Amino acid sequence: MKNTHPLRVCIDACAPDGPASGERAIIAGLAAGFSQLTDGDEEYLFLALKSSHEWLKPHVSGHCRILPLKNSASRGRYILKQVPGLCQLWQLLKPLVVSDELQMPMSDGTIEAAGVDVMHFVQTTGFQTSVASMYQIHDLQHLHHPEYFSPKVLKERDFWYRTLCDLAKVVTVPSKWGKSDLVARLGVPEEKITVVPWAPVLDGDLTPSPIDLAVLRQKYALPPAFGFYPAHTWPHKNHLCLFEAIAIARDRYGCVIPIVCSGGRDNFVLTINKRVQELNLENQVKYVGFVSSLELKSLYRLSRFVVFPTLFEGWGLPLLEAFLTKTAMACSDISPLKEQASDAASKFDPHDPSELADVLHTLWTNEQLRTQLIERGTERVKLFTWGHTARILRAQYRAVAQRQLSTEDVALLAEPPLV
Repeated sequence: MKNTHPLRVCIDACAPDGPASGERAIIAGLAAGFSQLTDGDEEYLFLALKSSHEWLKPHVSGHCRILPLKNSASRGRYILKQVPGLCQLWQLLKPLVVSDELQMPMSDGTIEAAGVDVMHFVQTTGFQTSVASMYQIHDLQHLHHPEYFSPKVLKERDFWYRTLCDLAKVVTVPSKWGKSDLVARLGVPEEKITVVPWAPVLDGDLTPSPIDLAVLRQKYALPPAFGFYPAHTWPHKNHLCLFEAIAIARDRYGCVIPIVCSGGRDNFVLTINKRVQELNLENQVKYVGFVSSLELKSLYRLSRFVVFPTLFEGWGLPLLEAFLTKTAMACSDISPLKEQASDAASKFDPHDPSELADVLHTLWTNEQLRTQLIERGTERVKLFTWGHTARILRAQYRAVAQRQLSTEDVALLAEPPLV
């Protein structure tokens, strides 16, 4: 029987209010992209916790709306994060009431009652449902660097990734490299995987004024010029190599490069701080923690360059954010960053602080190079928009739901990936 009702797609947006995460930024980008689509009758529902979806509201409009989850307990991993003391209590009680055997929860009926045709899981976990599903893989870092994960987390990731890949009609990844990695390491059939690139997640409507910039500079006592690194202090983000490099630049060239770091700090920051003290870099390193969208955009604008020395990524959001804000970029020469950046960033071996020191010194002192990189980045970022991402996904949703494809859909599904 021919389907006559509008295609209804649900995106898992069950993330807590509070400091933004990478996954939450992607969800907000998808909401913005789908809200821009006016040439179809699809409906996009964002499955969210009743108690925490304020962060999503500004991004949802048009054919998009928020679908509150009926039973928040079915997404309890988020609830635990929001109630002080409850997470710690659960860790004590869990061994007494839960077996070590991992099980996928059943849908609580919210999406079925809403008449959803396609469920898109864009975070690590999901649930069982009779609705056709798609699954987003961000990266397989746990297989490349298992030393950064506990045995428990390794087991959980292996369970979720393999199970949801098996159940999904389509698995989406942001790059060609991610696709080949998924085939090689998890054995997912190549024909089941589609490449859907992401776009900058900075709010395009937020333009820092001179007053905003001045207020931010005073608030954090920022130096007149600085390099900027937006990243959590996880070991693979490689702050240690970065700080080794600015110490080398200081000793080798007499070049003092202050570095401002935004993002969360975990226990590894103690190791980082110890090394900062050993290198006598206390006056060159400043943490500002989590910042608002306006403050983040302001930090990009104020910095002389952005540096991204990460050891592993499935996709480099800071690259596109730097390009969008017209800031010079230096990044690791790892895949897929090389393909994503093309010639719009200076690149370096993230395991070699001496090489990074040379790159940073050149970028710090060579205004012509910075201007050149900014011009290239400004052109490069035009290829990556949430509107384009939304159109690729819409074509996939239509295909999964066995709806009629437009000429544009066929072309989008057949075109080579951007990266």
